[in-house]
Amino acid sequence: MKVCRKHYDFINLCVSELDKAISQLAKPYQDLIDISVTLPGITEKSATYIIAEIGTDMTVFKSDKHLCSWAGLTPYAQI
Repeated sequence: MKVCRKHYDFINLCVSELDKAISQLAKPYQDLIDISVTLPGITEKSATYIIAEIGTDMTVFKSDKHLCSWAGLTPYAQI
């Protein structure tokens, strides 16, 4: 159990360090994150993940349907 507990603590330390690194990298986008968290169900962490995944340049998507399709949020492609 000591070995397992030590491993568990180490993993939690790694996760904590990664969270800090992600927060540092997200600082330039804080204003966009702040806007995003005003949407119901969007937390600061989820807003950060969304921006990391799709970026901030929405011109690459032809429409909102194109973005939803790209993100896999529609049952079929609407591109």
